[in-house]
Amino acid sequence: TLPAVSTDTDPALIQFTSGTTGAPKGVTLSQKSFITAARARQKILKLNENTCILNILRLSHSCSKSLLFDALVLKATLVLAKGFVPPSVFLKTLREEKITLITGPPYLFYQLLKLKHRADVVNRLRSSLRYLEIGLAGAPSALFHDLRVAYPWTTIINRYGVTENAGAAWLRILGPGDSLVRPDAFGK
Repeated sequence: TLPAVSTDTDPALIQFTSGTTGAPKGVTLSQKSFITAARARQKILKLNENTCILNILRLSHSCSKSLLFDALVLKATLVLAKGFVPPSVFLKTLREEKITLITGPPYLFYQLLKLKHRADVVNRLRSSLRYLEIGLAGAPSALFHDLRVAYPWTTIINRYGVTENAGAAWLRILGPGDSLVRPDAFGK
């Protein structure tokens, strides 16, 4: 029997993962863990109800769930894309939806770099795109450097987390003008 009223410590979901160990397991995540993570990102990144988040990941991925909670807590817009799409469709989504935050693996940002030579594209993105959040896989320092050169007004975020954290355990935030010394490094 379910309780009449839920509390923030009640489970929000069980996320199945093999994580870094390769051993399958189910991780129980509370509503509070998602909400706390969303509020922390809201405060750190200065996100608000005008934020428009693009999610290209499968909804089964733990990062997708954290983006969903980010949008719910912020009362922001979450745009769900149909996975990895050709650069033309990606660009159309960025422009039409006025995306402010993109989260995805390095592959996605290599697609964005293919558009850097088109001044019309870069100028249109300048009006809305604010955050480039790279995660879900390791990324070389060169990718951060190339993104900084192509999109200097954006904040580049290196996101790292484990499923148990209901979102990013660590964010390396590189704002416009910040030094790109070892942008791919976590910790010491």
